[in-house]
Amino acid sequence: MDTAYVYTMKELKDAVKQKRERIVVRGKLAKTLKPLAKIKGAPNVHEGMSTDQLAGTLATAAVPAAVWITLIVVVGITVFVALIRGYNVKVKVGENLLIFDQK
Repeated sequence: MDTAYVYTMKELKDAVKQKRERIVVRGKLAKTLKPLAKIKGAPNVHEGMSTDQLAGTLATAAVPAAVWITLIVVVGITVFVALIRGYNVKVKVGENLLIFDQK
């Protein structure tokens, strides 16, 4: 399996851009991105959608809007959408570790 181990936003953006099969996020970045695991699949999320549409879709994931706004600001809308549409997310409990596997 084509796996990328990332610790920084730049490494994450590069791994998403390269369409790596598995992205393992560790450390502080994993802690920041943990709310992404609350989305079980957001088929209606796409890069061109309006802020209102995005907010409505994310509201169904039961995570406060401030958390989503922070995530989008931190990772950027393109990476955010690529992660929630193109990858399944697993969280290792008790660790700052997220595993994104391509759908």
